[in-house]
Amino acid sequence: MLTYTWEIGSLATNKYFKGDDIQKISVIQSLPQLLQSNAQAVHSRVIPKIQQDLPNSSSEFNIIVSKTYKALIQKKIPIDAMNAVYQGIESRDPVVSNAWFDTLIDVVNVLDEAQVKGKVLPFARDKSSLNQPLYHRVASCRIFGAAAGYAKFSSADVKREVLPSAQSLCQDCHPEVRGAIATQIPLIMKGLGSSPEKSVLLPCLVELANDEKVPVRSAAVSAIVGCLPYLTHETVKDTIVPLVKRLYEKYLEATDSTTVMLAKDMGAIMRTIEPYLTSSVVEWYLKTYKTLAAKGKPASVRETLISQAVMCRDHCAANLPTLAEITLVKIPDKFDLFYATFKSLAGDPCYIIRRTVAEHFHEVSDLIGSRNNTLKPELINLLKDDVDEIVQALVMNLDLTLQSFTTQRYLSKRNSEPMTLEIGNALLKCQNHLVKGNNWRLLTNFLNRLQYLTNCMPSDYLHQNFTPTILNIATEGRAKPVRLEACRTLLWFLSNNVKETQRQWLRDSLISNLCYSPSFYSRQIFVKLCSDALEIFNSKYFKDYFFIPLISLIDDKIPNIRYGIVLLMPRLRLTLTTQDSVLHKLYNNALQKLKFNEKDRDVKRCFEANKKDLEGPISPTVLENMAKLEKKKQDSEQTMYLRRISDTVYQKTTLPTENINNQTIRPPTAASGNKPSNNNIVRSTNEKTPTSNLSTPKVTSSNTKGDMTFLEQHFYVDAGIVFPTSSSSSNSSNNNNNNDCSTSVKVHKEKVLINKPDQQVTLNVTDDDKYKIRMKSLQLNYTNINDTRGIPNKRHSSFYPSEGFGSINDKIEKRKSLDITLKENSKIPVCLKTNTLRHDKSMEAFRKLNVKAIKPNVTTNSQSKCISSLDTKNTSNKSNSSKENRYRTSLLPVAKV
Repeated sequence: MLTYTWEIGSLATNKYFKGDDIQKISVIQSLPQLLQSNAQAVHSRVIPKIQQDLPNSSSEFNIIVSKTYKALIQKKIPIDAMNAVYQGIESRDPVVSNAWFDTLIDVVNVLDEAQVKGKVLPFARDKSSLNQPLYHRVASCRIFGAAAGYAKFSSADVKREVLPSAQSLCQDCHPEVRGAIATQIPLIMKGLGSSPEKSVLLPCLVELANDEKVPVRSAAVSAIVGCLPYLTHETVKDTIVPLVKRLYEKYLEATDSTTVMLAKDMGAIMRTIEPYLTSSVVEWYLKTYKTLAAKGKPASVRETLISQAVMCRDHCAANLPTLAEITLVKIPDKFDLFYATFKSLAGDPCYIIRRTVAEHFHEVSDLIGSRNNTLKPELINLLKDDVDEIVQALVMNLDLTLQSFTTQRYLSKRNSEPMTLEIGNALLKCQNHLVKGNNWRLLTNFLNRLQYLTNCMPSDYLHQNFTPTILNIATEGRAKPVRLEACRTLLWFLSNNVKETQRQWLRDSLISNLCYSPSFYSRQIFVKLCSDALEIFNSKYFKDYFFIPLISLIDDKIPNIRYGIVLLMPRLRLTLTTQDSVLHKLYNNALQKLKFNEKDRDVKRCFEANKKDLEGPISPTVLENMAKLEKKKQDSEQTMYLRRISDTVYQKTTLPTENINNQTIRPPTAASGNKPSNNNIVRSTNEKTPTSNLSTPKVTSSNTKGDMTFLEQHFYVDAGIVFPTSSSSSNSSNNNNNNDCSTSVKVHKEKVLINKPDQQVTLNVTDDDKYKIRMKSLQLNYTNINDTRGIPNKRHSSFYPSEGFGSINDKIEKRKSLDITLKENSKIPVCLKTNTLRHDKSMEAFRKLNVKAIKPNVTTNSQSKCISSLDTKNTSNKSNSSKENRYRTSLLPVAKV
């Protein structure tokens, strides 16, 4: 080995002497390795030759050597490289000189104290004199800054060695030198420590801040920000705060880079001087900030060139989080002033500003707390923006943004809040825009962030709105990473879904569209999906729903599919237990097929490479790790299951949701007069609740249509619950009938159970039930029968027989699905809810049906009274209007077979 390294070192040495410039540069870049292998030859031959070639070499050669020497010095490799550094600085080529200056500045901290005091600082003082070139004086400023931060220097050393030269450079005749020393003032103040001599630099800083040259003023503003941490409270209060305010007042309307620097550093300045500001001063700064944020507006067209005004507004957008925090701390009553600025920046015509707002949106939303609902319009607009860069900036922290809304209860996974629909629609439109575009990486990130929606939106809403579109991406997407991320998002939705029917539908859709797809790519996606499912779900869940479809692909004709399954089979084996005899048999059959029937060489090679994991004994360590991982998954799913139960309980106890257990709603007793009753819904005390320790609160008269949202109203429709408007009949017989015709309706989870005990009739009536009641008295006309049950995409509600129907006109005009104290017709169509003959039966056969076959199964005395009373009314009002006749003929007579 020593001989080999010696030969390489000798070869590199000979190559340097005999090769061209490219070979020499290659040797120089490998000097650290050559010094470790053949240090003697490098020291004796290579380095002297490099020193000899440097003065007459090209600038590229000098730059490479300077970087290599810097690495050698920082590693403290014993070579004499400082002479080469000083020699390179003396070059007349500014590029070469600056390269060696950079090397000297970077290695100051690793040099000895004697070397810094004896060589570096005198060299810097010499280069800072007026007779030196401009770039030498500028570089000397940087050397003084680096020397002030030298770790072995005390504050007295900095005061003696650096401070006088810095004060002198602040008075230099050239603005570039003054600007360069201004940027080093914070480092010098830091080196002075607690020394009172720091106050000597304050007049210099004030003078530089009022310099006539724009670059000097800009550098001084940045220096003020850097000096603030090293100044005393009295100095900040008495000197810096008035200075900063004067600068903003003086240069607010300027059009140069000073305003840009003021806008850039406003956040850092405000954060430092905030304890010394009163509410009125903070309000003044906020108004100044608003003025800076409107610099250069209004613009008639979208700006594309980066001008001073655009840069100013862009820096203002970057300072939004700081200004939001200070506003809420100092002047919370002036939040509208901050929001006006935020709204202006979020709707800026230049996409650069909108992109910056999108980058910091999650910070602002989190900082303003309970007021972040005011940012909803801006969030929606940014999601709908047609510039991918803006959407990408917003999507990167979309989960944090949604989390801030969830923390403040504006979004909830338990029920649909008003903000849910608006943000959900914006997300869907953003997804649709990304799907149509070509930026698949952005779409992949977007789908990944959608996994957080399970924490802030109801699973039912996600299933109805997001699951179909994401499933379409997973099955028909173009880019493979997009399809994989869509599948993972669907698995996450599946693990957090509350309803078993929806979970089953999603599982079946994934398996049928991917596992049994004729497309090879879709089947390959399913194999990857199963890999993710092993990470998300526990072993039992995976074996119940994914194991068999996955192992069936071992017979796939495409080798890539079989190859992917072979890679997963060791993990499948770890999920099996002694009770899984059927799955063990399938697994062993798959192994036998791979052993004896496999013909593809890559699959065979993969099988042989994993044969130990597929057939050999499983080590106890692997079993222990698997048990820990399985326990962790089970705990996580148990927590999720308890969360589902708590969500279900919450939905049962808060009514504007989907699932209510055993809530009994009875019609009220007949009330006098025509005014609707306010106590229509009463909790039944006789019904037993099947779920222990759960109670449903009473539904009082406050649950009226005026008090309920649109979603809450439709919840009652879906659940089969109706709030009637009860009115008394004109005669006492109707009152008696109403007392007899009572009904209790139990609403259970995910379905509605209708108890129809004797002497009870439900609240609302379907057309079919009306037909049954009137069958004896009506003269049916079977012409012009229209089939309305085949209309797609309609939302249906259920109606059941009710007490006293009133007049025929009332029955026609007041048919409601949500009859809650308001006299307005329902816009929800009625569906006929019965097992009847289909409408394609011939009308002739329908006429021959026996009337007895369509009578109610159970007819009690009270029901007979109701029917006879209605028959009398219908006979008397039979010829009231043609509208009624049309209504009767439109009622489709359907009979039970």
